[in-house]
Amino acid sequence: MPHKDEFFHFTVWRHRKGGVYTAVGTFQGDVIYVSHADGAQWRREIPEFLDGRFEEQPATTPLSPAEAAIFIRDGQIFHADTGQAIPLEDACIRRG
Repeated sequence: MPHKDEFFHFTVWRHRKGGVYTAVGTFQGDVIYVSHADGAQWRREIPEFLDGRFEEQPATTPLSPAEAAIFIRDGQIFHADTGQAIPLEDACIRRG
């Protein structure tokens, strides 16, 4: 299994209730993921994300960083439009 940061880097997951999401990476022990339906940004602890409620969809095209509006690099969250690091509390990421 790849390192957790690589494992969640722009991979697509389907929630057991039907939503499709692109995981953009991990941050402070959480998976950060974005809804394909409405662009909502979510975070969930890694063990909870992997407890069976999400299933990876390797044949599905992930959102691009621009479509996701955020990306994670070097332990920081960045705004895709500006490339500027943003604090978690300013990122509008909901707890799943």
